[in-house]
This record gives sequence, C-alpha cells and structure tokens, in this order.
Amino acid sequence: MNLFTKTAPWVVASLIAATSAFGQNKSPPPAQKTFEPGHELMSNQFMAAYNAPARIDVRGAWDFYAFGAFTYWQARQENMELAFVRDTTSTADFEGDFVNLDFDYKPGFKVGIGMNFDHDNWDTSLIYTWFRSKNTQHTSVDGLSSEIFPLIGHPEVTDHSTYTSAKEAWHLHMDLLDLELARSHYSGMSLTFRPFFGARAAWIRQREHAIYATPIAGVLENEEIVPDTTVNVVQKSYSWAVGPRAGLYSNWMLGQGFRLYGNGAGDILYTRYSELSERAEEVTAGVPGATDHPRQKNNDYLRTHLELELGIAWASYFDNNNWHVDLAAGYTFQTFFNQNMFRHYVRNSGFGNAEAYSTCPNGDLFIHGLTATLRFDF
Repeated sequence: MNLFTKTAPWVVASLIAATSAFGQNKSPPPAQKTFEPGHELMSNQFMAAYNAPARIDVRGAWDFYAFGAFTYWQARQENMELAFVRDTTSTADFEGDFVNLDFDYKPGFKVGIGMNFDHDNWDTSLIYTWFRSKNTQHTSVDGLSSEIFPLIGHPEVTDHSTYTSAKEAWHLHMDLLDLELARSHYSGMSLTFRPFFGARAAWIRQREHAIYATPIAGVLENEEIVPDTTVNVVQKSYSWAVGPRAGLYSNWMLGQGFRLYGNGAGDILYTRYSELSERAEEVTAGVPGATDHPRQKNNDYLRTHLELELGIAWASYFDNNNWHVDLAAGYTFQTFFNQNMFRHYVRNSGFGNAEAYSTCPNGDLFIHGLTATLRFDF
C-alpha cells in the first residue's frame, strides 16, 4: 500500500506528459477549399449542421449591391366590361355579346439598393417599382340590327337613349416600395434559399372614362355624324396601403454561372381608399340632362397580394472577386385581390330598367409579363 501511494503521483504525471506531447505532435486538419459564395459548391466544402451563407460576397469594403429591372407587363382587371351589344334581330329577348376592355402590355421599371450585414450574413434591400398602364376599347353598331346597352354609370343617366357607339379608357398608376431583411444560405450543393420578411407601401390610382353616344340619322358635320345624345362617365379609385410582406427566393445552380430561379412573396396591406367617386352627365342635342356624382372618402380595408417569378440567370465574379454581376430574365405573375372598387349597378329586371342599386363587385387586379434585371455587387 505504501509503495502504491509513493508511485501513483509519478504514474499520473507521466500520463499527462505523454498526452501533451501527443497533442503537440498531431498535425492540424487540412484547410477547406475556398469557394465563390452564391455559386455551386463541392461536397467537401460543406460545414455540418449549419446553413452556409450563400450571399454574394465580394472583396471590396463597401459590401453594397444595386440593381435595375426593365418590366414589360400587362395589367388586367375583372369587371371592366364596356357594354352589352344586343342583337335586335334575334327572337330571344336578350342575345348578343359583351364588349371587354382591350388590355395591352406596357413598359415599366424597378430599381433597388441593398447592403450586407456582418451579423450572421444577413442583408437588407429597398426596392421601388414604377408601372403605368392605359387601356382602351371602342365599339359601334348600325342601330338597326343591334344596339348598345351601357355597363358603366347609373341607369338614371345612361338608360335615356339607345346607343350606337361606345368607348372606354382605363388608366392605372402603380407605385410600390418594398423593404426586405433576409439571409441567403445553401440547402444542398446546387440549391440556395433566401427567405425574407419586411414591409410594403403601395400607391394605386385608377381612372375609368366611358362615353356612350347615339347619332342623328342623316345629319353630318365635317363628314361625321353629329351625336344626338352623349353620356360621359368618369370613375376614380385612389388608394394607399402599408403592411407586412414575406417570401422566399430560390436559386437552382446549373453550372458555369447559370441558374434557374423561382421567387415567391405575399403581403397583407392596410389599405385606405382616399377617393372613390363617379361623375356621369347626359347631354342631348347640346342640352345638359341627367347627372349623378356619388362619392366616398377614406374607406379602410385589408388587401392581400401574391406574386411569383420564374426565370433563368447568369452571374459571375470579376477582377479577382472585387465585384460581381448578375443578369436575369423571368416571367412575373401578380394578383392584387379585390382591388377594383369601381361602382357597378344591378337592375331589378333586366336591361333597360332605370331602377337599380349600386354594388362593388370587387374584381381582382392581375399583372403579368417579362422582368429583365441587371445587378452589381461592389
């Protein structure tokens, strides 16, 4: 027992010294290969149990990025029909066709700026979207085999005559401002995600102008038929909105800098319609007739919006990773739910009855088209 007590300290000291020597002689693990963030990875470049950052990371000290996009979108909105053209030769009481608004593609743009944070590789961006659209439609009939029934304006103004021509113009002005806070990360060797949340502010202004007319047969002025009765209807819908927004950007790497991408987002906005108004006036043989001017102010609602963009892109680092360029082209789909607040009127017993009550059908606003984007990281 005494021998063990005397030798035990020496045994323990020897074990500690051997362990220390072994630790000092052990060579360090090989360093991981470097890679270009935001592009495809190799299997030996992964870090276990951690979503490796995938944001674009240039060597410059600014750590900013800026982008601009050209948009070529078509705006379409429900419940924008101009008129119903009735076939008067038909044996049916009401047989004919509705005249729909002709929707065209219009150019616009998006611009944005972003910044990368040191905190866990987060980034933030501010994006502004500008879009303007004007769409028109026109129709005319002979007044013998067919006639036009207006679908815009109160029947007390529009039902005093039979019309042979109608035209409509719809103006849409849209401005969007988005703030995003996000983090890009790898989810596989060739797939990256960028979930984000933030806020959106929106300004959407709409104006609809419709004209219905019927001529005096055989009376010409400057080789044009002089209108006997004309009705002008102007409706306005002006709104601003603000609320939370969230979504996900995804990149599917194809190699050599090419990738497919899919981006989705949604928001729910507190929306105030600062002006909802209608003004209609009938003029017969130059003499003012029936008029109406109903209006509302400061109506508050919650409105939702969904968007999706799919496309292909190419990106690369340049000048020894001092800057990075990204080119993308995709197709955008957007839905603004219940955005149409123009007044429509429902007659109690078919067309031609002046007794009617007003209703808001709350049609959806749809936007779709090409989006081409150029981005620089510096």
